[in-house]
Amino acid sequence: EQCVQKLYALDLISGKAAAFLKLSEKEKSDRDYLSLAYKSYQLATRLIQQIRQSYVSEEAKFLLAKKAVSVYESAIEVSLRLHEQSGAKNYLEEAFAFAENNKAIGLLESMNDEQAKEYAGLPDDLLQQDKDLNTELAYCANKLAVEKDSVERQKLQSLFFDLKEEQLALLNRLEEEFPRYHQLKYEP
Repeated sequence: EQCVQKLYALDLISGKAAAFLKLSEKEKSDRDYLSLAYKSYQLATRLIQQIRQSYVSEEAKFLLAKKAVSVYESAIEVSLRLHEQSGAKNYLEEAFAFAENNKAIGLLESMNDEQAKEYAGLPDDLLQQDKDLNTELAYCANKLAVEKDSVERQKLQSLFFDLKEEQLALLNRLEEEFPRYHQLKYEP
């Protein structure tokens, strides 16, 4: 019961943060909305940690991880934007902390996904295609993180988007053609 209430609170807080982020994009000169988004994402990430500690089963933690990834990614974006606007080092440090937490959750999600693939008996060619896509995405993301030239960044963002679409199509195919994979991955 208490976990359900915390999950509901997480949805509300992350929704509020997302609304402030949208408002900050419309009112670019007003940093107040961005600061409110930042504070809301801080609260959401603390709540994620509390919920993770209260869950007993690994399956429940995995389901929370799905929700948490988008919260952490948005929190990183807000922190980096505040750092760019203010030059304050604490925002950069907070972005790093959010990234570390996101990485930990991503690792948990990845391990669960790998187990599901192994137990579902996916064909080797599809496993290799998935591995290749993940490698290309990681390479592209790393290049994007250090690229300064705006034209080159645009090309990399476009490539990253295309690779993500290809990955999503493969995932949909796996879930459709191999229901056992979907069951192992998503159902507690």
